[in-house]
Amino acid sequence: IGWIKPATLLGGVLTLCMAAFLAQSGARSIIGQVFGGGFLVWLLAQRTFRPKIVIIAVVSGAALLLAMQGMLEHRGVGLGAVFAKDSEIEHEQHFHVDDNFLRLCQVMQIIPENHPYVYHKYVVWVLIRPIPRVFWPGKPVDPGFDPGAELAGGGASLSLSAVGELYMSGGFLAILAGGWLFGRLAGMLVDLLRKSVGDNGFIIYSFGVFSLFLGMRSSLALMLVNYAIVAWLMLTWFVTRNPEPEKRVRLRESASSRSSSIREQPGSGM
Repeated sequence: IGWIKPATLLGGVLTLCMAAFLAQSGARSIIGQVFGGGFLVWLLAQRTFRPKIVIIAVVSGAALLLAMQGMLEHRGVGLGAVFAKDSEIEHEQHFHVDDNFLRLCQVMQIIPENHPYVYHKYVVWVLIRPIPRVFWPGKPVDPGFDPGAELAGGGASLSLSAVGELYMSGGFLAILAGGWLFGRLAGMLVDLLRKSVGDNGFIIYSFGVFSLFLGMRSSLALMLVNYAIVAWLMLTWFVTRNPEPEKRVRLRESASSRSSSIREQPGSGM
């Protein structure tokens, strides 16, 4: 495509505009998936892994971490505070990570001694999240146990990690079942990468990997971030539903030549 072509430059500008709006929410996971998934697509599309590629990967990863750290520091004041002279920004002296393990241990102290398992309520709460409340006014507002209310007195949104949410649902048996499900989903992505014939497979695989990565932090995130994959599948179907026979052959031959090196390299399934 080329880095300086008008289409590429326009795509870059639109991506930065979209990222600026997403960053205002303070949700680092969304920015991580958008840029991390896009970078992984580019990495998989490379025919060979030269030292230049490794250097770009390291620099890009460090830049993404710094950007997400800046999002956290400006979460309470907005990105506009960067240009304000009297803004009150709390600069962290280290990279901030969520206290998932602490919350997990606290939940294990409460459930099931002082609060019963929520069982299927959490799964239902995650699955029905995309349904607008205007169509379902009585939609549950929590999965039967609110960590923010129980552990922080309310007014806070706490993440327990997928392990904590599974334990909240049914103890260690639920953790085993959830681990099996995550493993099956990862295996499906690996099979997709091996059988893919071009960039379409790379895109689905890359964003699927980051969806699972974010899903380890929160099962709800696993549901929400997959909207991008669904949208891409719908767009692909719409664009390629009736290609001409000659064009279909050319596209498949071109895609196969680009992806053959990925399938042949050891450990290409990542």
